[in-house]
Amino acid sequence: MTISVPKVRINNPSSNTKNVTAIGHSQNGTGNTPTFSGKIWEVKNAKIINGINWLGEDFSSAMQRLVSGVTALMTQPFFDLNNKKTDEKTRTTSAARTLGKIIAGTTTGVLIRQVCVELTKKWTQNAETEKHRTHKEFQKHGKILKEAETIFTTKQQLLLPKNKLNASFREIKAYRGAIGTFAAVLVMVGTNFLIDAPLTTYLTNFFVKRFTKNSEPQKQLAVEGGK
Repeated sequence: MTISVPKVRINNPSSNTKNVTAIGHSQNGTGNTPTFSGKIWEVKNAKIINGINWLGEDFSSAMQRLVSGVTALMTQPFFDLNNKKTDEKTRTTSAARTLGKIIAGTTTGVLIRQVCVELTKKWTQNAETEKHRTHKEFQKHGKILKEAETIFTTKQQLLLPKNKLNASFREIKAYRGAIGTFAAVLVMVGTNFLIDAPLTTYLTNFFVKRFTKNSEPQKQLAVEGGK
């Protein structure tokens, strides 16, 4: 079967008219696969490529929580302080409460996620993960890794299903991230009451006192329970 693809003219009102030609092409010369002529943009900068790879493979859920927390810390308190619909005392208290919630939530969220992901590494090991780990250790100490040198034992891992025993390091890494994040969510159900709430209350009152250091009605602005 041969597909005939005509020339396509695209009219761009913001620039000069250009012709884009679609050419039928395939490896066997039958013209079954249409391809489009044009310039292909290729990223060649090593730093950009490494950065993209890092975002795709090493940007963990703990890092994502940290970025969202820092972003909130740099924006939300300013919205509260500049809310003209409320009086000055309310703006100050609201900003202090927001700061307390963000700092408490970000700190516990990042730490718990990171700890849970790190703990999953102990029970999700296979031959590929151990090769990668020993390779990094040898690189760090300036030594060359020999292919036969791994310290992995083939015992069944607690959190590693059978279909992952022969998985690649990249697959195991993604699996660890998912399991660690899920475990962190379960842990944070309890820590929200045991850690986040008391810490938010403490930080809220701390910031209220700092904001109203030279003013008289400090006791009235102190917040009970951080809510």
